[in-house]
Amino acid sequence: MPVEGGFLVKAGSMARREIVASARSRITAVHQRLISEGVVKENEGQLRFEQDYLFNSPSGAAGVVLGRSANGWIEWKRSDGVTLSQAKRVSRDQRTPLLDEDTHQQILAKYQELLKEGAFASRLRLESQYQLFRDRFGPAILAGVDGEALLTLMHDHSSHDSLVYWLEFKNDEEFETREFGSIAGGSALKFRIFRRKETGTWQSGGVKANQPMDISLDQAIEIARSHRDQLLKGCQLLDELSTDASDEDYAQLQDQMDELAPDVSRLAWGHKYFSLMYPNKLDDFHSPDWQRFHLLKMMQLPPEGAGRYICAGRFVAASKEVGIPFFDFTATLNAIHGALHRYWRIGTTVGNVSYWQMMQERSCVGVGWKKIGDISWVEGNQESRKKLHKILEVAYPNEPAAIGRVRSQLTQFVAYISEGDIVVAADGMAILGVGKVIGSYEYHSDFEFPHQRRVEWLRD
Repeated sequence: MPVEGGFLVKAGSMARREIVASARSRITAVHQRLISEGVVKENEGQLRFEQDYLFNSPSGAAGVVLGRSANGWIEWKRSDGVTLSQAKRVSRDQRTPLLDEDTHQQILAKYQELLKEGAFASRLRLESQYQLFRDRFGPAILAGVDGEALLTLMHDHSSHDSLVYWLEFKNDEEFETREFGSIAGGSALKFRIFRRKETGTWQSGGVKANQPMDISLDQAIEIARSHRDQLLKGCQLLDELSTDASDEDYAQLQDQMDELAPDVSRLAWGHKYFSLMYPNKLDDFHSPDWQRFHLLKMMQLPPEGAGRYICAGRFVAASKEVGIPFFDFTATLNAIHGALHRYWRIGTTVGNVSYWQMMQERSCVGVGWKKIGDISWVEGNQESRKKLHKILEVAYPNEPAAIGRVRSQLTQFVAYISEGDIVVAADGMAILGVGKVIGSYEYHSDFEFPHQRRVEWLRD
């Protein structure tokens, strides 16, 4: 079962003892470890879980239970046959158009406008840049280097020939890295290892990840080797990914990246490396926040789950749907949507009562706290907050611990949500609908969620 932090296999569950040859080395190692730790025991030719066990991912758990490589998002099912993917709302119906007609035409019109302006790099230049990067840092190159030479090639910022320099800083006629998505900002520890300019010593994250500590040359080399090996594993996974991969396939890719390449795939520089190696399979939005921002602006419910790879299939599919080359498609989205801006999560339940149907029927979002009456006077200043705080204290004297939080939420609802903002209606972790705000604050005393704003529901 999916839980926070991974996928839980319950005590009493059974797993195959025999493992298919293609998955033997990895799954056998997990079996042996679970046996040695007493997590599983042999039982009539199978393995029985003696205790609950948390796997990193659904696919990792499915592989061990089935004794073969497996897509856990499809293999795990409820008693009624519904897959984990369907239950967690990861998948979409690939027979149905991804984009509504307005969004489709908006993207196409902006693309044509940018095309006339000469805003896009030529196909020839793009391909030459991708090939240049592969020739310098592709899997075959990294696999052929070791020791201090590997460390320097991968992580020495002072070298203009290093991987990290090319990913973040190199912008010249030879290679313009900013064209392929930014990973700028933050400290050098975002690469998990760096060489101090002042002393030449290598440093990595200490007990607290944001506080660097000196490490030996040998320790630095081992980190570089681990990063190299994980990049190679990630490339192998992406090699095997179909160019027509589904949401479930990308969910499995995310699982496998988390399991086999966790130290690089979870970082922005790792995602940028993989996107440069596989520009037809991965977007160049290297932050999950940006990925979900663009999906919501396209009125798409992002796939359930965390990570930098799970959303990529939506961008690939959308670019094909509008007939725009993938690299130009993501650049067009940037031009349309602009800087990362506001979208809001709105809860739909109080206790066990859901108000989602009301919101759908009235084309609105709403919040409770009915006793305080009309608060259209609320503004985003200190005086207004103090006044609202006192009203809440009088109306709800038995809930003092909640007053500060509620005051903040109501202030945001009235004073900060703007027309054109995106709202996400949610029930816990489940996303029920996405809409665009089209009206100002209204108070309707005949509803339990009386504080409302008009919304155009674009996906539900």
